[in-house]
Amino acid sequence: MSITMSLKWLCATICLSLSTLLLTPLPASASQFQKTSATTFTDGTARLTVVVCDGWGRPLPENSVDIRVKTERGGDTFTIKASAPGFQASELEHLTLPPEGGTVYLMLRPKHARFDLNDVTFEHLPLSDPELFQRIICQSLAAENCEAAYNDLLLHRRDKLAALINMAAALEHMKIGGRSAFSYFQAVSFDDTLQRDRFYAYIDRAVVLQLKATTAAGPCGVQSGETCFTRLRFFRLLHHNATSSFKETDLDRANVQLTFNEKDVRTINGIECVRVETDIDYYRGLAHAFKEVLPNLLLRRKSDPRRVFYLRWMATRQKRSQGARIDPFTPPLGLTGR
Repeated sequence: MSITMSLKWLCATICLSLSTLLLTPLPASASQFQKTSATTFTDGTARLTVVVCDGWGRPLPENSVDIRVKTERGGDTFTIKASAPGFQASELEHLTLPPEGGTVYLMLRPKHARFDLNDVTFEHLPLSDPELFQRIICQSLAAENCEAAYNDLLLHRRDKLAALINMAAALEHMKIGGRSAFSYFQAVSFDDTLQRDRFYAYIDRAVVLQLKATTAAGPCGVQSGETCFTRLRFFRLLHHNATSSFKETDLDRANVQLTFNEKDVRTINGIECVRVETDIDYYRGLAHAFKEVLPNLLLRRKSDPRRVFYLRWMATRQKRSQGARIDPFTPPLGLTGR
């Protein structure tokens, strides 16, 4: 694979922990990823492996992938940026190289990217993700209307369908009270409230009680196997009828937010349910407010499900490479430029 180390980005060295690390590519035989686009750098004691993938999460072939490294202020962290012809560049910031080494995963989005939904047609979805099909897609629709409503999404509102599948896949691998977060959902509102950045549904009230209890008990650790959440304070500014809101904190990017209206109650499948709004934010903290919420309000736009997809794909793999007990984000769709 052709690797170009730009002096502008690399500045010849990376300073970590007051020592200077000269990053040089290892021979292919020295890397366990030698047959993919993975590239390993070393300082002689610790190794950093960079894995560059396409919009389906497949390692790119060995041709003209450019990886650049930039030391950040203070020298304790760095940024890695990858690019390739036909793809938009991708980067990860504020990285550190632990003594035992580590792996960085980057997904490159094709230029003019769109979702490839060939594996989530009405015929394929029951096979690729039967729980999503049964619990979310057709639960709230009459059997004779389900296929027509689904195909309308697939043909005319593809970004909304992709957003729904993105969020369902994330919820399926999150754990609340020892269960998949997705298992608490009983029915989605399959109407105009389904948007490219969020969906509304009815969820077992037990999940609200569980989240209130765990967030009141203090911070949790990802090693517990449970998904960590924080309880939000100022959610009513954007969620006017909501009574409580909780945001995942496990990842550096693309965390799930669950916002509840506990006054909107229904009994579904014999379970007392409340209304929930599910969305995924690009950023955490102040960055969410100033780099996402404010621009979206000023430009009257919504978060892009394509960006959510690749950010969460990278974020879950980054945490796993650091030893966290987090499942990779693997929805049955991908990004293509064709």
